[in-house]
Amino acid sequence: VAAELRAEFQSGKLMYSHLKDAVFESLMEVLRPIGQRRRELEASGTVEDILREGADKARVIARENITKVREMAGLAESRSSPRSNVQRPMSKDGEW
Repeated sequence: VAAELRAEFQSGKLMYSHLKDAVFESLMEVLRPIGQRRRELEASGTVEDILREGADKARVIARENITKVREMAGLAESRSSPRSNVQRPMSKDGEW
């Protein structure tokens, strides 16, 4: 197919509708099995399980990162006194 299209192009007789059709068919040859596999997974409920597991893993990582960021920003809450480690801004006269 590629050699045929190349020859048409070089002779100045290539019709872009033929090119588009050839590209479409080539893409579909690659995408059809992927779509089929996705439909199979979707029908079995596996997709939802995979998404749920991924969300659970992401949630754990996000909580860890949020805790680290809060600690670095001085916004971490201690158990004894909320916001005890947050410094108040200095007033204009230099007092805390």
